[in-house]
Amino acid sequence: MGVAILKRGLSRGSVFLSSHSLEWGFKGGVREFLFGSWVMGGVARPTRRHPLQKRFMRGLLEELLKQYPGFPLRDVRLVEVAEFEGFTLYLFDGKAAFFRVEGLLIPALSLLLDVGYDWLPQVYVDRGATRAMVRGADLMIPGIRRVSGDFSVGSIVVIVDEESGSPIAVGEALLDSRSLSESISGGGRGGL
Repeated sequence: MGVAILKRGLSRGSVFLSSHSLEWGFKGGVREFLFGSWVMGGVARPTRRHPLQKRFMRGLLEELLKQYPGFPLRDVRLVEVAEFEGFTLYLFDGKAAFFRVEGLLIPALSLLLDVGYDWLPQVYVDRGATRAMVRGADLMIPGIRRVSGDFSVGSIVVIVDEESGSPIAVGEALLDSRSLSESISGGGRGGL
């Protein structure tokens, strides 16, 4: 099963996206969504970009609230759709907000920086894990410090640098929160 991966490049403050489906050996109980080419920086070009009609905008917002009940819905005047090969990007008032990858709506890190991330379950990692993930490494159990919120396998979670409190990645849980917490408290070595 291929997965597009989303991640924020901390040094440049940019959002990346790969239009390819990638297969990773996810080892830390979380499947990262990692980007390989710039979405907004010019490398990945949309095949089509257009405003979303109001009737479709209401449907999208309802879908978002169903998938993310705690999402802080604010007054959005314009929703644009940028279609790429393999994924769709939704822009709220000109800013990247959500990606649709394999039918799943995934929040962009830029959105999390704007509106906060307390509406998503969180996985907190140490600075060593943050540095490794920024360079493209898998998230390993020893780098995870704690989890916040209950989640099941397949839930979207935000990966947060424990020291700075900054979100560094968005991922899909490969373990539920209870199993992941037990692995952390059990002093898990290596990856899963």
